[in-house]
Amino acid sequence: PSGTAGKPIYGQIQSFDLTNILIAVVRYYGGTKLGTGGLIDAYKTASKLALEAATITEKPVMNHYKLTFTYDQMPQIMKALKDLGMEKLNANFENICELEFLLSMDVAPQLEKNMEDWQDAELELLGVI
Repeated sequence: PSGTAGKPIYGQIQSFDLTNILIAVVRYYGGTKLGTGGLIDAYKTASKLALEAATITEKPVMNHYKLTFTYDQMPQIMKALKDLGMEKLNANFENICELEFLLSMDVAPQLEKNMEDWQDAELELLGVI
């Protein structure tokens, strides 16, 4: 019946304060014999037990960037990005350098502030992970 599965499962996700999660509950028996209240309780309990037994991993939301800059800017830029906790993905360091990296969304304001000092550097946000 409508509202007996999704809402109770989602309620447990909210009570554990989780995002980016999938919970699948398989029902082998039940339905009319359990009644609406019994189904709600079954889905809620199954979700709660699964979440209590799970290992919950916290991961920061990361911005995926591409930065283009001149070779002579490399020491200053690489140090600043390292200090911000950059996770380097791809790099091409020639006359014009291209760096693709991940950076926590929390430090995006600091990166934007740094960009003011990096003349001729171009920053492109490729997405959010």
